[in-house]
Amino acid sequence: MLKSKGLIIVSALIITTSALGGVSGWFLGTMFKPVQEQQNKVYFDEPVVFSNNIESVKKILDGAKINDISKINEVDVTLLIGVNGITIGDIAEVSQLLLYKNENAKMISNNFATSNAMGIVNDQETNSTWIKKDDFYFKENVSYSRNASFGERSYNFNNEAIISPLINPFDNYIEYFRVIGNTNCTNVSFLESAKSSYLVNSTENDLDSEGNQIKSYSSTFGLSLYKPFNYDFSEDNLLKNDNGEYVSCTLKNSKTNEEFNYVTSITSTENGYEINLVMDIKALENYASYIYTTTRDASQLAKMKKKPEFKNAGVKLVVDKNLLIQSMHIDEDYNVISNLVGNVPTICSSDLVFEYENTTIPSIKETITYEG
Repeated sequence: MLKSKGLIIVSALIITTSALGGVSGWFLGTMFKPVQEQQNKVYFDEPVVFSNNIESVKKILDGAKINDISKINEVDVTLLIGVNGITIGDIAEVSQLLLYKNENAKMISNNFATSNAMGIVNDQETNSTWIKKDDFYFKENVSYSRNASFGERSYNFNNEAIISPLINPFDNYIEYFRVIGNTNCTNVSFLESAKSSYLVNSTENDLDSEGNQIKSYSSTFGLSLYKPFNYDFSEDNLLKNDNGEYVSCTLKNSKTNEEFNYVTSITSTENGYEINLVMDIKALENYASYIYTTTRDASQLAKMKKKPEFKNAGVKLVVDKNLLIQSMHIDEDYNVISNLVGNVPTICSSDLVFEYENTTIPSIKETITYEG
């Protein structure tokens, strides 16, 4: 028996997959097989709440000599580096946190991954949407290659209900829907898709009506419903050498084949700032856990032996003068570890755009249409 705010739900568990952003690009199997249970390490998840007491926020407020983060547009943020111990990672982290300060936020992304296994190239395109409306959260991934495709949605409220003051989000419960079949990633209907039930965080005492432990969404998939990002930006998550100096890396854009040399830096632009980050691979551990789950119900050819091994990841953030993220570009380089063919080189690029007004969450009856 699952309790939510104002609602009581009885559910049967079906194990499937869910998360946002890029998926591995490694779906060489021509069909999915019955799902096998797979559990990552325990990952505790909860909604992100912006607060002036967060260390990076406090450092910037003190360094800029302001008492409200909304006044940050009065300051040249690039001049704050080194003041009060402020780092590029601190500014990037605050930009990420400011997203959750908004009652309405929406992210739309397009991801393209390409893998090369023994001369066989597989391309995987994924379109995603993440929406925050007050305390309601929604995620959708729609992924396609010539060999396999799937769509997935997650809600923290009764998806059939109209969002109104009479409806409350679930305390610790997520409705998850998944479709598999011959579709494309421009639009997918979830009207007749299979529904699964998860707790955001579960314990051995959380049992379903048949006495089985209810699975934890966050630990099963390795990523959060409440975040549109596959990994967090912070100073601790940036790549450095043994002397504590930032390390650069060159990555290829999977969409254009152009190479870009990422250097952790911040520069002023006409409308705000551009922040480039080189991520330490330790920051991608949960994301790698998610990628691993995407093939747990795939054929033996497509199934991963273990989590992918990341080599490098670079991020470009475009933020306005209020440090609010407007867009992101991400390039990643990693090996998928296949059961049959070993290490499979993969590159993946994502483009994300953000909106902060007039967001609405679609019901299960509504289809999101992405550009072709």
